[in-house]
Amino acid sequence: MEIVTAYQASQPDSLVVVIPKRVREKLKITKGKRFIVKIDEKDRIIYEPVKKEANTNA
Repeated sequence: MEIVTAYQASQPDSLVVVIPKRVREKLKITKGKRFIVKIDEKDRIIYEPVKKEANTNA
């Protein structure tokens, strides 16, 4: 288990949560990775990686 802190982002209405290096490496999360954010029935935050998006440039 890791404890993380939310930081003020450059945009006034946004916060940044840093994903610990150990977790990033295990899950192969790299810069630019996109996530879907959900809140479950116990008010827990869930980040789900966005699956590869289809290439719309045809």
